[in-house]
Amino acid sequence: MWIKVLLCIQEADYARRLSSFYNKEYRDKIEINIVENMEQAISFSKDNGIDIALFDSVYESAMINAVEKKEMACFCAILADRLYESNDNIIRIQKYQRADNLYKEILDTYANHGKVKVSRRTSVGGSCKVYTFISPKGGSGTTTVAKAYARKRAFYEKVLYINLQPMVTPIQSEVREGGMDDIIMALKSRRNILGIKLQSAVSKGVDQVEYFEASTNPMDMMDLTKDDMVNLINGVRELNVYQKVIFDLGDNITSREVELMKQADFNVCVVDNEESCLSKFERLYKLLEAVGQREKVQLLRKTEIFKNKWVRGLETLYEDYSVVKSGWAPLITDRNNEGVIERIAYSDSFDNLGIEHAE
Repeated sequence: MWIKVLLCIQEADYARRLSSFYNKEYRDKIEINIVENMEQAISFSKDNGIDIALFDSVYESAMINAVEKKEMACFCAILADRLYESNDNIIRIQKYQRADNLYKEILDTYANHGKVKVSRRTSVGGSCKVYTFISPKGGSGTTTVAKAYARKRAFYEKVLYINLQPMVTPIQSEVREGGMDDIIMALKSRRNILGIKLQSAVSKGVDQVEYFEASTNPMDMMDLTKDDMVNLINGVRELNVYQKVIFDLGDNITSREVELMKQADFNVCVVDNEESCLSKFERLYKLLEAVGQREKVQLLRKTEIFKNKWVRGLETLYEDYSVVKSGWAPLITDRNNEGVIERIAYSDSFDNLGIEHAE
């Protein structure tokens, strides 16, 4: 999604610095245009297909007048030095904040209030690889392994981790707006805002892995359909931002999770050494085999086993199944889950995974 922004502010140096930053960091996402007064803003918005115009507070009265007279050909908002409670309908954005945070807020404001244009679907190359992490049973460590792999790859590449399990808990301790709530809203909306929300709702962890904060209502996650999953994976690919996208599906395998597995480049099935896991994997194997035969998709060919919490003497487990058996992590007795993720991420646990050799 490419948006065109008009800046009408008095601080020329601020405008130039902002424009320079976005030209460098987001040159294929946003275009900044700078004008010096209200008359230029009205003319420029009509002639250049501007999506959103941002004005200094000193132009607020003039902006309101122009909007009421329908002279501005785009949505308008105020770049305010400080925000305050107000009963009016003017949208205000905090001016002095990190440029990348301001970028997200501009996108969010445009998505929520602007007349979002329908973008032409871009062709997507092979640089973005999408992987799902699944398990035949709960407790096998799917999320731990998925996060560990995301952390390992984030050391070299731009990585997005998406947890689609309904009962996932928030990563941040404080409740915040955005995250999966915004993504779900965009998927259910008839407006063309998914690409914008994928950029504005994302957070970044200290390990440099980007993610979406958990949905506040688990039911919203459960209401996602197969079509929603297809739109989500296509939307992420079309961003052309990430080299690796990790979908954490857990053990709740329904038709929508199978659809994601069909769309993904690889699927990693996390198993452990318990007998119950082996018996449930047998059922999952039959399911994927049947789906593959029915829909002419080589699901098993792009599905790998990752043996988690492994101990010696069990090497023959899962040998009867014709899937790639590669990747394993030993049983780690660390009560701190972050410590377990760290140890797996920087070990050689993933070195033999096919996804590591399919670039």
